[in-house]
Amino acid sequence: MGLRFLQYIIIWTTNPFFMSYLIDTTDDPDSSPWMGMLLSMVLLLLLMTAGLLFEHSFFNNHSLEIHIRSSLMSSVYKKAMNLHWRSRKKYSIGEMTNYLSSDADTIAYHLTHLTEVMYTPLHFLLVFYQLFFILGPAAGLGLATVVLIMPINVYIAVRMRALFDENADNKDEKIKLLNEVLTGMKVLKLLAWEKCFGDKLDTIRNKELSVLRRLYIFRAFTVFCWNASPYVISVVMFCGFYYMNGDSILSPKSAFAVVSLLNLLRFAISQTPEVAYDITKASISVSRLQTFLQEDEFDASSERTSHSNGIAIKMENASFSWDDDSSKPTLKAVNLSIPERSLVAVVGHVGAGKSSLIAAALGEIQKVEGQVNVQGRVAYVSQQAWIQNDTLQNNILFGKPMDKQLYDKVVECCALTPDLDMLPAGDLTEIGERGINLSGGQKQRVSLARAVYNDADVYLLDDPLSAVDSHVGKHIFDCVIGAKGMLKDKTRVLVTHNVRYLPGVDSIVVLGDGTVAETGSFSDLLNGDGVFTRVLRSYLADYEDNRACVEDLEKSEDDDIDSDLKTKLIRLNSEDVPVTTDASPKISQEVNMKTSRQSSRHLSTSDDNLQSGGEIIVEEESVEVSGKRTWSLFLDYARAYGHWQMLLTVTSYGLYYILWLEGNIWLTQWTDDPLLKSVRDGILTNGTTKEDVRRTNMQYLSVYSGLGLAMSFCILIYTSVTTIGVVKASRDLHHKLLTSILRAPMAFFDTTPIGRITNRFSRDMDKIDGDLPFGLEFWFDSVAIVAVSLVAVVYSSPHVIVLIIPLTYYYCYIQKYHSKSTSQLTNLESKTRSPIESHFTESVMGAEVVRAYGVQDRFIRKLENRIDNFNRVAFYQLLSHRWMGIHLLVVGNVICSATSFLRNLTKGIKSGALVGLGTAFSLDINSSLGFMVITQSEVEVNLMSMDRVQQYISKPNEAALRKGQVPMNWPNKGRLEFLNYSLRYRPDRDLVLRNISFSVRGGEKIGVVGRTGAGKSSLTLSLFRLVEPAEGAILLDGVDIADIGLHDLREKLAIIPQDPFLFTGPLRMNLDPEDLYTDEDILAALDHTHLRGFVESLSDGLATDCGEGGSNFSVGQRQLFCMTRTLLRKAKVLVLDEATASVDMETDDLIQQTIRSEFKDCTVLTIAHRLNTVMDYDRILVLDLGEVKEFDSPEKLIQKQGVFYQMARDAGINPRRTPDSS
Repeated sequence: MGLRFLQYIIIWTTNPFFMSYLIDTTDDPDSSPWMGMLLSMVLLLLLMTAGLLFEHSFFNNHSLEIHIRSSLMSSVYKKAMNLHWRSRKKYSIGEMTNYLSSDADTIAYHLTHLTEVMYTPLHFLLVFYQLFFILGPAAGLGLATVVLIMPINVYIAVRMRALFDENADNKDEKIKLLNEVLTGMKVLKLLAWEKCFGDKLDTIRNKELSVLRRLYIFRAFTVFCWNASPYVISVVMFCGFYYMNGDSILSPKSAFAVVSLLNLLRFAISQTPEVAYDITKASISVSRLQTFLQEDEFDASSERTSHSNGIAIKMENASFSWDDDSSKPTLKAVNLSIPERSLVAVVGHVGAGKSSLIAAALGEIQKVEGQVNVQGRVAYVSQQAWIQNDTLQNNILFGKPMDKQLYDKVVECCALTPDLDMLPAGDLTEIGERGINLSGGQKQRVSLARAVYNDADVYLLDDPLSAVDSHVGKHIFDCVIGAKGMLKDKTRVLVTHNVRYLPGVDSIVVLGDGTVAETGSFSDLLNGDGVFTRVLRSYLADYEDNRACVEDLEKSEDDDIDSDLKTKLIRLNSEDVPVTTDASPKISQEVNMKTSRQSSRHLSTSDDNLQSGGEIIVEEESVEVSGKRTWSLFLDYARAYGHWQMLLTVTSYGLYYILWLEGNIWLTQWTDDPLLKSVRDGILTNGTTKEDVRRTNMQYLSVYSGLGLAMSFCILIYTSVTTIGVVKASRDLHHKLLTSILRAPMAFFDTTPIGRITNRFSRDMDKIDGDLPFGLEFWFDSVAIVAVSLVAVVYSSPHVIVLIIPLTYYYCYIQKYHSKSTSQLTNLESKTRSPIESHFTESVMGAEVVRAYGVQDRFIRKLENRIDNFNRVAFYQLLSHRWMGIHLLVVGNVICSATSFLRNLTKGIKSGALVGLGTAFSLDINSSLGFMVITQSEVEVNLMSMDRVQQYISKPNEAALRKGQVPMNWPNKGRLEFLNYSLRYRPDRDLVLRNISFSVRGGEKIGVVGRTGAGKSSLTLSLFRLVEPAEGAILLDGVDIADIGLHDLREKLAIIPQDPFLFTGPLRMNLDPEDLYTDEDILAALDHTHLRGFVESLSDGLATDCGEGGSNFSVGQRQLFCMTRTLLRKAKVLVLDEATASVDMETDDLIQQTIRSEFKDCTVLTIAHRLNTVMDYDRILVLDLGEVKEFDSPEKLIQKQGVFYQMARDAGINPRRTPDSS
C-alpha cells in the first residue's frame, strides 16, 4: 500500500508540473532545446519509477489474494466437514460448494481493490487541489458537480446491494433444483418430464434475469454519470473561469494541465462505479460466509479413550435426541456395556432407534444427558455405502499403506474376488462418482472391506449385509464378522434384520420405545418370550429371507441351537404365514410375492456399466482461447447479444471517443487562436475589441459544450443498448445450455460429474452475465483510449510515427507470447480447480464416515495439496502478467518521453497547445497500455467460460421428442417384440445385449432375471430408448419404437424404479408436475397406494414440501409415491424394479393387490434382483452375458433344471416340482 501511495504521489504531483514546464519551454523561443530534452529524460525516469512501483504493488496485492483465497477455501472445507447436523440441514452441497469457490474467489479478488477504494478520496482531493491552483474558484464548480453526483451513486449502491442479495437467493434456488434435476435425470427421462422441469429452471432463471436487468439499468445510469462527468466538469470549470475572471485568457499550459488532471481523474471516476459494484459483491459474499462459518460445529457426544478396562462401549443413563427442542428424546435412559472382543447384534422394529444407537456411539447425535465412552479406534460401515471417486484399491486402503497379504485376505473374505475378475482393470478400476459403476451390494462390500483393512478396535456395522444376497451375506458373516472371522478379536456391533446371524452373536441388544428393552444371548431372549420375541416375529413376517433361513434350519441336523429353541423358532415362523389354498400349479404365489427388503435396499441398476472400462469419468476437454478462436467466440457472443445491438454498442462507444478527441483538438485550436493569443500576449490587433474576445471565447465554449452534450448522448445510447444486449445474451445462452443438457443422452450423465455440469450454470454463466460484458467494455475502453491517444500524438507531432511503428510491432510480438501462455495457464487453472471442488463434494457427502475413522486431518491435507497445485498455476499467471506489464511499461514510457524529446529537437515548429495535446495523450498511452493487456487477458479468460458453455451447447442430443404420426389409442394391447436386438453403450465398447429375440403377449406378466452384468438394466434402457440400438428393433403393438419420438414413446410407458426419487417442492408437483390431473384424481391414486389418509393428515396436504431428494418422507413412502405417479399415468406397459423392496409385509400385500387390480390388463416386466419376486409370473426371461438363455414359465424352467433352476438353488429357494411333473 505504501508503494501504491508513493506511485500515486509521483503521478499526481509531477504530471501537471511537467506539463506546464514543457509547454512553457516549447513556447519560449529563448529557451535551450537541451532543457526540454533534459526534462523529457527526467519525465521518463519518473514514469518508470511510478510504473515499477505499480507493478510491485500489483504483485503484492495479488499474492495476498492467493493467500486469502486459500485460507477461505480451507476454512469453508473444515467447517463443512465439522458442521453440526442441525446446521447441515440448512445447506445443500451445491450451496456449500458455492461458498468454497464463488464466494471465496469474490472476497479474495475484490479485497485487492481496496487500495482503489482507499485512495480514490485522496485522488479526488489532490487533483482538485491542483485544479484550484490553476483555475482558482472556478474549480469549485467542478467539485460541486462531483458532490452532486455522489449521493445519487450512493443510493444506487444501496439498491444494487439489495438486488445482489435477491439474486444470490435466486442462484441458490436454481443450483439446488439443478442439482436435483441432474441427480434424478434418469427419472426425468423415463417419465418424459425434461421439458416440465426445464420450464421450472427457466422460471427461476427469468427471476435472475429480471434482477440482472435492474442491476444493469442502475449500472447504466452510473456509467453514464461517470463517463460523461469528466468532460462535463471541464465545461463547467471553463465556463466558470470565463465568467469569474472576465476577459481572462486560458493559456495552453493551464488548459492542458487541466486536461491532464482530468485524464488522471477519469480513471478513478470510471472505476468508481465498478469498485462500488465489486465492494457490493464482496460484502454479500462476506455476509454469506460469515453466516456459514458461525454455524454450530460437530461436538462428539461420545468420549474416545485409549486405556482398556475391559469395556469397549459404555453408556450410562444416556439420552439422545436428533432435535434439541424435542421433549421426547430419540433414545432415553440407555444403560449399555459392551465388552471388548464381543459380537453384539442390535435389533428392533423399524424406527426403534438402531441407527441412532450407532450414531450415539459415534457421537453424531445430540447427547441430552448421561455418559458415553468408546475405547480405542473406531471403524464404521454406514447403511448407505459411501464410495470415493478413486480406484477400488484406494477405496479399500483408505490412506493406509499397502499390506499385500492382508489386502488379499480382506478382498477374499468380503467376497470381492469375483467382482475384481469382472472389472476391466481389476482393483485399479476407477470408481465413478457415488459408485456409479458398482451395484449396491458391491458398494457395501467395498465399504466393509475398507473397515476391515483399517484394523480398528471397535467396528460399528449399520446393517451392512442388507444389500447382499443371502449366500454372500453368510460368507461375509462367517469369514469377517462371526466368531471365526477376521474380526474375531475386535469389538463388533452389528445392526441386522436377518435372523440367520443372531445365533452366532455373543449378545443381542433389543431396542423398543426408544430405549434398551432387553439384552442377552439369543437362547436366553428366545426363552424369555419378551420384546425380542415380538421383534423376531416381526422380522419373520416382514423379511422373506428370514423364513427361508428358518426353513433351512428346520432341515439341518448339526445346528448349534438346541431342539427346544429350534422348535420355538419354527413355531414363530409358522404363526403368520398365509395359507395357500389355491390348487394352481404356480409356486407358492402368496409366499413368494413377499420380497426381501434387505436384499435390495441399495442395489443399483447400473450393473451393466461394469463393461465401461477402467476409467468411468471422461476427462474435461482442454480449452485454449487465443487468436482466431478468440474472435470466433466473440462472434458467438455477438450473435447471442444481437448483431444490431452489438453494432450500435460499438458505434456509440467509438463515436464517444471520437468526440472526446475532437473536443481536445478543439481545445487546442481554442487556446492557439491568433486573436486570443495576441490578447494573451498583451497585443490587440487593429479593430479587435473586448467584445470580439468575449464572442470568440463563447463560440469556442459553445462548440466545446456541444461536443460534451453529444458525448453524453452517445454514452446514454451505449448504456441503454448494453443493458438490452447483455440480458438477451444471458437468456439465450442459458436457455440453449439448459436445453442441450436436458436433451443429452444418459451416457453423458454417466461419464460427466454433476459438479462439472453445475459449474457451467454457476461459475461460467456468472462470467457471461457479468464479467464478460464488463471485461469487453473495459478492453474496448482501453483500446479506444490508446487509439485516440496515438492519433492525438501523431496529430501533434507527425514525426513520432517513425517511433510508434517499431514499438507497435514489438508490442504485438510480446503480446502473442503472453496471450498463448495466459491461455494455457488459465486452462491449467481450470483443471486444477476441478479436483478441489470434486474432493469437497465427495468429502461432505461422506463427512460422517470421515469423522468416524478420525481422518479429518488427512482429508484436510489432501484438499490443501490440491489448493497448492491450483495456487502454483495462479502464481505463474501472476508472474506472466507482471512480465508483460514490465514490457508495456517500457513501450508506453518510451512513447511518452520520446514524443516530448523529439518535439524539443524540432523546437519552434509546433505551438505550445499542440505540445500540451501530445504530452497529455502520450501520458494516457502510458497508463492505458497496461490496462489494455490486463483486460484483454481477462476477456480471454472469460471467453473460456463462453467456450465451455458452447461445448456443452454443441453436445449431441437424443433423438427427436416428437416424430411421425402415432396411431390413435396406441398402444391398446401392450404386445412387445424384440427382433434381433443388440445394444452397446458406446461405439468403442462391446455389445451388452446380443441378438435378443422374444415376444410378450399383451397383458402378460414377465420376470427378467440374471446375474450381475447379464443385461437386465440394459433391457429396461432399451425399452425406454435411453440408449439407442446397435441393430435390430423393438415393436410395441406393431409399431417400431425407433420410428416415433422419445416422448411419444415414454409417455405411453410406466416404470416404478428401484430407487425412489422425489424433488424438492410440493408433493403435488412431484406427482403431477405437468398439472394434467385434478386433486381428486391424485387423491384417488393415493387411495390405491394406501397413502391418502397419511397425506390428508399432513397440515399442508398435497402442498407439503418433500425436502431435498424427498428427505421429509421415508424410503418406503417415497416408493409408494412413485407408484402413485404410475397409477395416474394408466399405461399399457409397466416396468417394475423391486418396487416394494422398502415397505413392510402388510403394505407389500396391499401393493400387490393394487398391481393386480389396477394393472390386470397391462403388460408387466419386472426386473428382478431377487427370484422370489417373480416366481408367480406368467413367464421368466433369463439373461446371461447379454443373451437370452431361457424364456418360459417358472414351472417349466424348474423342470428343465437349467440356468434358472441353478439360480434358484444359489438364492436359497427350494425349487419344487409341479404336480404334473412329480
